[in-house]
Order: sequence, then C-alpha cells, then structure tokens
Amino acid sequence: MKFLTINYIIMKKLIFLPFIFSVLIMNAQQWGGNSNTTDLTHREGKVLVGGTSLMGSWGVGEGTVEIQSGFNQFAMLGFRNRLSTASFDIGFNSGVHAAFYAHQVPIRFITNGGETLRLNTNGTVGIGTSNTGSFKLAVEGKIGAREIKVTLDNPWPDYVFEDKYPLMNLADLDKYISINKHLPVFHLQKKSRMPMVLNLE
Repeated sequence: MKFLTINYIIMKKLIFLPFIFSVLIMNAQQWGGNSNTTDLTHREGKVLVGGTSLMGSWGVGEGTVEIQSGFNQFAMLGFRNRLSTASFDIGFNSGVHAAFYAHQVPIRFITNGGETLRLNTNGTVGIGTSNTGSFKLAVEGKIGAREIKVTLDNPWPDYVFEDKYPLMNLADLDKYISINKHLPVFHLQKKSRMPMVLNLE
C-alpha cells in the first residue's frame, strides 16, 4: 500500500510538472509572432541591449530600443548586405564620439520622399543635389551665412604675420588701389563668376 501511495505521488507530480512548465513559458513569453524566419516578430514595450535598466528619458511611450556600453566602449547598431561587403553602422562611444560608419555606400538623408543631403563615399557633400562634381560641397539653392572666408593659398597664409614678411607701406598701398581698384593679390570682381564678400582681418 505504501509503495502504491509513493507511485501515486510521483505520477501526480510528473503530470503536474508540464502544466507548471507551460505556465512559466507563457509568462516568460515577451515576443509575439510566428517562430520562423519570414513572418513578423514583435513586442509591445521597450528593448534594452547591453544593460539591465534604461538610462534614457523615454517617458511612457512604447517602441523604444536602447543600446548601452561601458565607458570608452562602443555601442553599435549595424546593417550588412549578405551578398556584398557594403555596410552601415551607427556607433556611440561615450569617451570619444557618436558616428555614422558607411562602407561602399553614400549616406543619404531623405525627408518627405526626397533626398535633401548626401555624404558621398569620396568625402564630398551634396545639399539638394547628388552630383557634387569636382567640389567638396555642392549646394542646389541659395546659401545664407553671416560670414564666408575664401582663400586660394595652400597652406593658409599665416606667414603674413612673420617679422620678415615684406609688407607694402600705406602710401604704396594707396597708390596701388587708386590705379588697380582692388587690393593686391585679390582678383577683380568682374573676373569672378559671382560677387564675393571677404572678411579681411
């Protein structure tokens, strides 16, 4: 009788364990969707990678993804093409910088379905245009600025402040301007494609 009682208790526990396990699994389920590689997998809430508690001030909104890292360590979000070596990464290092990393592809900023800014793989920048030509910066449209400095010298002419740099005296400079109608080494406006305002310091 004692043997039957022990067996009964064991069988009862064996039957009850799968039920307990299934309840735990249901409670631990945080993602929804089908368990395959093609259908949608989803969850309502916040997702944290690399930490145990959110540090951002996200409020009560849903759909937050936060990636954390230690000091001087990178937190990265990467995109890869399995058929090529092209890649794009968004990286953050609290001790260094936040950065976009693109390999073999330009970085495009698109608003309302149209491209507004492009960073090309050769380092050129296009605003309102994807064709920068031979320019480091190409803008399709008007530019507003408080000040623009233009120099044709390379390296930049810090040497003019040297003690031995030959300066034109004021009398000769006044005579030069009266005859040529411009400062020495600066081109006439009519030779330029557009008027230029230079800040001479």
